[in-house]
Amino acid sequence: MNLVNVHQEIITLIKSQTNIINPNQTFRRYVENCQKNGINNEENVVQPFTISFLKILNYINQHNLESEDVQKGNKPDFHTNLFILECKSSKYREFDEKLGREESPEEQLKRYLESEEFSREFGMIFSLEKLQVYKLIDGELKSLPTLSFSLVDFFENNDTNIDYFLKKFFVKPITTEEKIRVIANTQREDLISIYYKNFNAILKSLVIEISIELNTTFTALDKRDDDAKLIKTKICQIKKQMDLASTDEAEQEYLTQTSYIILARIILTKCWEDLELIDPPNTYNGGFKKYIEDYDEKISTVYKKALESSQEIYFLFNPNNPYLLLTLSEELIIDILFQICKYDFKSLNYDILGYIYEDYLDLEHRRKFGQYYTPPYVVNLILDRVGYKPLPNKLLDNSILDPASGSGTFLLNAVGRILQSKQDG
Repeated sequence: MNLVNVHQEIITLIKSQTNIINPNQTFRRYVENCQKNGINNEENVVQPFTISFLKILNYINQHNLESEDVQKGNKPDFHTNLFILECKSSKYREFDEKLGREESPEEQLKRYLESEEFSREFGMIFSLEKLQVYKLIDGELKSLPTLSFSLVDFFENNDTNIDYFLKKFFVKPITTEEKIRVIANTQREDLISIYYKNFNAILKSLVIEISIELNTTFTALDKRDDDAKLIKTKICQIKKQMDLASTDEAEQEYLTQTSYIILARIILTKCWEDLELIDPPNTYNGGFKKYIEDYDEKISTVYKKALESSQEIYFLFNPNNPYLLLTLSEELIIDILFQICKYDFKSLNYDILGYIYEDYLDLEHRRKFGQYYTPPYVVNLILDRVGYKPLPNKLLDNSILDPASGSGTFLLNAVGRILQSKQDG
C-alpha cells in the first residue's frame, strides 16, 4: 500500500462532493451546519461516500463487503469478516447522543457486536466528520483512539491517526482479471434482488467515481480537438440556459450531467438484459464471456456492443450526443459492471432513475428551475384521486398523459396498475 496515493484518493473523493465542498462552503462549515440545524444526511450523503471510501480500501459491495438488507432490517449498514460499520448523520457531535432516538449510535453498535450474527473483532461508526473504531472488551464497548480519526482534520492537513487505520484495515485489491472472471461467470440464477436503500447508495457512489474520472479526462483534453470544441459549445449553452455565474460552474454542471447520463445508460442496458429484451446479455451470463474472447479481452469494445444493442430499443442511446464525448476507462467500465453484475434488475419494483434524478436535483436546482422529483406516495395519491385505479374484474384501459414525465414515475406507476388489473381478471 502506498499511503501517499491512498491519501490522494481520499482527498479527491472529498473534493468531488460538490454539495459538501464548493466556493461558498468548506468541509468543516458543512459539518457544523449539519450539527447546528440537525440535518439528516445519512442516506443521501454519508452512505454513498462510505461505499466509495471503503472501495479505496478495496472493500467492494457483494464481494468482500455486505450491506444492509432493507427487507430484513435491523442490521449494520455494512459488514465484513473483520468489522461492522454503521453510518450516521453528520448532525451527531458525539456518538453517545440519542438525538431523539431510542438508542445512541454506540448503544446500537454494542448490540450488533453482541449478537451472534454480527460478532466481529471491530465496530465502526462514521458520520463523515469522523470515523470512530470500537471493540468489545469484557462486555463493554471501548473506543480505540489510535485507530480513529477526524476526516475533517485529515482534509485540512491536521495530524490524525488515519495512517494507523489504513494500515490496519486496507486489504489486498481484487485484480482486474478476477473482476472479469466474476462478471463473465455470473449466471441469471445467481442474481440477487435489489433493495432500494442500499442500492441507491451504490448508484450514488458510482456517480461519484464516474465524475472523478471524467473530471481528470476533461482536464487533460487537447482544447484544439474537435470533441473538445463540441464540449465547449455545450458548456457555453449550459452556462446561458442555467444563467450560471462562471464557466467553471458550467463545466462542473456538464461533467455532473454526463456522469448521470452514463450511469443511466448502463443501468438501462442491464435492466433490458435481465428482462431478456436483449438476449444473450452482453454484460454477464455467457454473452460477456463470449464477447471478451471474440474481442481479445477489449472490454471497451464489449461495452460499446452492449450500448449498441440498447440503441436498437431506445433512440436516446444514439451515440451522437454531446454528453457522450468523454469516455470511461476500461478499468472503470469493469469496475461498474463488477459492482452491478450480481443484481437482478428484473425484480426492480421502483423508479430507479427517479431516485438518481432526485439526488441530482439538489435544493439549488429545484429553486432555480422549478424541477422536482415526485415521490411515489404523492404519485399514488394523485392517481387515486383522478380515479386511475384498478377495479375488481375490470381491465384498467383508460389512457393517461404525462406531458412532463421526467423519469417516468407517473407512467411506471400507471403501468403497474394496469398489470395489477390484468392479474385481477
